[in-house]
Amino acid sequence: MTERRLVAVSWSMPPALFPRSIQVARLLKGLQRIGWQSTVVTLAEYSRDQGDPVDPALSALYSPYYKTERVAARGTTEGARTAWLNWKLGNLPPVDASWAVDAAAAARRAARRDGAEVLVTFAQPWRDHFVGLALGRPRLPWVAHFSDPWVDSLYYRDMLGADRDRDVQCEAAVIKAADLVVFTNQYAADLVMRKYPAAWRSKARVVGHAADEDLIPIADRMPRFRPVGKAPLRLAYVGTLLASRRSADDLLDALARLDARIGIRGRVELVLIGSGSGVVEARQKVIDLGVESIVSFQPQVMYLESLAAMRDSAVLVLIDARARTNVFVPSKLVDYLMAERPILGISPAVGGSADLLRSSGYPLVEPGDVEGIAGAIQVLLDRHESGARPLTAPADVVRRYSLETVAAAFAAVLEEAIAGFSWSRRWL
Repeated sequence: MTERRLVAVSWSMPPALFPRSIQVARLLKGLQRIGWQSTVVTLAEYSRDQGDPVDPALSALYSPYYKTERVAARGTTEGARTAWLNWKLGNLPPVDASWAVDAAAAARRAARRDGAEVLVTFAQPWRDHFVGLALGRPRLPWVAHFSDPWVDSLYYRDMLGADRDRDVQCEAAVIKAADLVVFTNQYAADLVMRKYPAAWRSKARVVGHAADEDLIPIADRMPRFRPVGKAPLRLAYVGTLLASRRSADDLLDALARLDARIGIRGRVELVLIGSGSGVVEARQKVIDLGVESIVSFQPQVMYLESLAAMRDSAVLVLIDARARTNVFVPSKLVDYLMAERPILGISPAVGGSADLLRSSGYPLVEPGDVEGIAGAIQVLLDRHESGARPLTAPADVVRRYSLETVAAAFAAVLEEAIAGFSWSRRWL
């Protein structure tokens, strides 16, 4: 196997416990297995916000598969290169501009030392893409991994301090300069790229999130979440809830309606595991509905513990925000698939999540359809109480999100970026 080398930029990396850090580390693990050696420029640990969740076990799991170069966040706009980047992109927040310049210098050193053939920048945060712009000359083929939409995101207006005019300019600069742009589903790619010229639109590629099947035996050795003995149908939602966006309201209303209709206390339980503004909202909703004996809450747990909780549940619940078209496929959905448990999807009928759920044969109900959610839960309960075999996703769907499949797809993008790169552009 011929060894290949890349330099990556990702602010979010283990031990930071974010979906993005997990997915980037996981992808680099898959790439390493097929001959790609990676050096990752990431945030220095002492620069991390004190409130950021940290999971040391993530580093133990994934750090053998890549090297890291850690760069501090200075939060200053001093220096000619920083001034140039601000001139090009508008008045960036100091931490964005200074970290981009410092991280670009680290990426340049790593690329020269290791003989890297390609640069990959992983957003979010979006400042990671500024590193590609700040890298200077000579440059490398550049793959900008967006994952999700930027200024077109329905969550964009929730980001405090966001300057839309500046960010529109920044997004366009990145897409213009990058050689290829990666999204995790076609709906996101279409939404973002439709506003750009055809030549720019042709840069879009789609590579989905990856599962890591190696983790399941490890998670199964974790302390058990479910008590011993015959248990009710356990529904679990694992992840962040966002008030008025990704809310548990419809799910809770459905449970209350189903309880009033057929009595589900002692037969169904829901556990909400995680954090976010929507948790406070959900706790009050549980009290208002009087379903405290059905619904329980657990704080955010370490990643392997979350996988163990998924494995110890009968049904895993996905909650997506209301939208005409859902342009997000949360990495949690791939974790759910990896956990080999039935999934109840509360998601728009059009979108990447809906496509995955339908192809897996799992129930899909649109947000706002409380009666539909109640009906889906009743069907799952009937199957559970009758001893029917749980629903399982077809093998070809699971294989589509395997680490091997996704790493190979992303490696093909890297190869394409390198092959299509005009080396005269190194000095542009």
